[in-house]
Amino acid sequence: MEQTDEKTLSLKLTAGVEFLPVVISFVEKTAEILGLAKNEYLQLTLAAEEIFSYLARSVCPGSVVSIQCFNGIYFTKVSFQFPVAAFHLGGLNITSTVSPENESNLDEMGLVIAARFVDKLAITKKKHNEVELTIIKEKAYPPGIAATVKRPFAAESFIIERPDGETVKLFAMMIDTYSGDSLLPAFFKYPGKVADMVFSGDYQALTAMNQRREICGGILFHHRNEKIIESYGPFVFTEEGGQEIGVALWEACLNSLARTKTIGVVSIYGLPEWLQKDSEDLGYFEYSDETIASMKMPVFYRLLHEDPGGVVWTDESLLDYLRKEYDRLFLARDIRIVANLGEHHGDASIFSTEFLKDYAQAMLRPLWPGRDAEKNVHRHIQTLLEENISNIFFEIDSGIPWHAELIPALVGNGFTPSMIIPFAGESDLIIFRYHAPRS
Repeated sequence: MEQTDEKTLSLKLTAGVEFLPVVISFVEKTAEILGLAKNEYLQLTLAAEEIFSYLARSVCPGSVVSIQCFNGIYFTKVSFQFPVAAFHLGGLNITSTVSPENESNLDEMGLVIAARFVDKLAITKKKHNEVELTIIKEKAYPPGIAATVKRPFAAESFIIERPDGETVKLFAMMIDTYSGDSLLPAFFKYPGKVADMVFSGDYQALTAMNQRREICGGILFHHRNEKIIESYGPFVFTEEGGQEIGVALWEACLNSLARTKTIGVVSIYGLPEWLQKDSEDLGYFEYSDETIASMKMPVFYRLLHEDPGGVVWTDESLLDYLRKEYDRLFLARDIRIVANLGEHHGDASIFSTEFLKDYAQAMLRPLWPGRDAEKNVHRHIQTLLEENISNIFFEIDSGIPWHAELIPALVGNGFTPSMIIPFAGESDLIIFRYHAPRS
């Protein structure tokens, strides 16, 4: 075991069930020290136990596995890196069910358990036939107390500054109190979590403070990757003079990116009307079901430098849509058609599922290719509908060729493209929305 930096502990060992107690002890003790509560680190440990056990039995027995525990402040991440000849982790899909009566698939029961005990899961193919499987468990935080937050009347003068932890918590509580009916990320309900997100360095915050040190507004932003910043806000809390404060916050955010490699800023949760004229309207997320009135969440994109162009992959069926959207957004792209010409794919595809249950939403993302993609898409739709999740989206990365091979499976199961988010992945992300067939 070694400490590779101030946030990461590493363990390298042979994939064998005799080393399972070592893995359990390593993950449990590390996650506890890194600040997870008992139920959280036990769930993370159980997921790690089941994954390593499956690797040792079925995926890479006898091979060297590298395990890393990373302290994200508001989350703990455990990564497994291992060689692979055949990949059989279909049990990580939310659709997986294992019957105790069927001995042939009992080994996958652990994967089913693991996938349900963590908050995020990712699989990345490395060079030299290696794979990295990452699981994340987030810390639980208490909700904020909205009644303690006062709203400023006006700001005759104000300054923009980077807030300390207590100010960040007040800022988050004011967003939750005064944002109205806007759709917002769930983390704003947990001020301590927002403070840790900023403290970790993953997120940055700016606040507008008047002479009485009241919070008149603020903005939160973070890197989706090296090229793209995702912003939340600007939010304005004063009853008067809001536009001036909002513009100052927005310009301060953009100015902070001037000497970075950032190409653009995407606002997934909308922008105030007076900032929209300088941004491109990418489209919107729409939410509706039997209990939620239909809501639209517009998405905007602000290009900070000249578009550098790029390569995107697609199935031929999406070619006209992409050409029209790229023309509308004035984005230069080399669009390449991908098609499977008989090359090998494993049997089981794997999709991750991110839930926003307050809005009956699920976002599906591809983790691993497989010949069962069309059936797997259908299974996910049926599982989500049975859970009363009616707003189903699927995100593919146009910079990854095998993602484009999924497009026929999506279209054939009722998905249609709804927007393109430039440079938000290896290349642009294409968001599909599921539309139930009319009876």
